[in-house]
Amino acid sequence: MSCTFSTSKSTASCDYAERRLAADVRAATNLTAFFEITARKRYNPAVAWQDRISANPGVRSGKPCFNATRIIVYDVLEYLAGGMTEDAILSDFPDLTRNDMRAVLAFTAARERRLASA
Repeated sequence: MSCTFSTSKSTASCDYAERRLAADVRAATNLTAFFEITARKRYNPAVAWQDRISANPGVRSGKPCFNATRIIVYDVLEYLAGGMTEDAILSDFPDLTRNDMRAVLAFTAARERRLASA
């Protein structure tokens, strides 16, 4: 997280927020807690991926899937990376919504952030 403000008070406040976020992340004892912290601090709650994506060991070998489906998050992400439009994916997977598409991006950003800080 990078903050730039013109007043020293704002900069101090930003530094505190960064330290607080770092402390929260260090305090996370497992992956779920980490993602809950990052979602609470960085994402609009309307697009929180935790409400839409979960990993269950009994479904698709524990790979992250959209809730109540067997659609793997990584498959949808690969379709997006391959140039498939959001509308095309939604027509191929009628169980998904536009918010599910945003959840894929939020999930990927949170996972990348976790891997980069490890």
